[in-house]
Amino acid sequence: VADRSSGDTGSFNSWSLNVYGTGRVAEPPPGARVVTLAGGLDATSVDFGSRSLTPPSDPVRVAGVYFQGSGWDAGYLARSPFTAVAGTPLGWQLPDGPAQVADGSAASWTNVDTISVRFDQSIAQPAAAAIRLVLATDAGSQQILPTAAPALLAGGTVARWILPAAFSVLGRGRYVLAMAAGGITNAAGTTTLDGEWTTSASTFVAGSGDGTAGGDFEFAFHVLPGDANGNGVANASDLGGIRSRLLSPFSTPLGSDADYRFDVNGSNSLSSADLAQARAQLTSAFGTRP
Repeated sequence: VADRSSGDTGSFNSWSLNVYGTGRVAEPPPGARVVTLAGGLDATSVDFGSRSLTPPSDPVRVAGVYFQGSGWDAGYLARSPFTAVAGTPLGWQLPDGPAQVADGSAASWTNVDTISVRFDQSIAQPAAAAIRLVLATDAGSQQILPTAAPALLAGGTVARWILPAAFSVLGRGRYVLAMAAGGITNAAGTTTLDGEWTTSASTFVAGSGDGTAGGDFEFAFHVLPGDANGNGVANASDLGGIRSRLLSPFSTPLGSDADYRFDVNGSNSLSSADLAQARAQLTSAFGTRP
């Protein structure tokens, strides 16, 4: 029961209602019990029946997007630059806010094949096509669609997609990750995704959306394998950075967590394989950009 004049609310076994004035409210909401009284008459013992009110569900918001490679070492994923939720490693959280598409914010690994999206609440099982990647190319936009439904993890708050075989890893380029609002619903099926996102302004702490269910989620990001020093360009300085950290011609355990980008294949060590894979990404003597 809500008293619109005083703002008091509550639940009562019995109550009285005094009506003053001659105005008429707008059309009553669904489920309301309407009693019409002639002027000056009292209503006594009116049975309004039992009413159960269900508050509206909060829309689903995106709270993080993460990358990892299925072959990444568990020890590497346990390092401080990476995220785990409820004991589930999610990998590297893509930058948001002003850093979202800034130089140095590109994913720099050579073998990213797993994308995880974290939500602010449990969701129902999405279809494979609930997510799609759009890659900008010289020939126009190219769509990458997963062929298998995502796994739900961390109590249904994380959906994990694996890239299709035709695009086994994310190559160099500028991408948009898109989810249609209708493709993501809460676990109860009573509301959908609130996905509006403003590039370089929105943040995962605040979550996606404008407060109302129904907005699509479109998130821009860059991939630049081999950009080991995170300066926005893959060039000889990245190779020099890897080479300077190799203490053995075979393999060197990754030292400081701050050096995580130099391990371009996520093996938790540095070796000639990292050097060769980073070198293979160079398409120009002046450096390669996304």
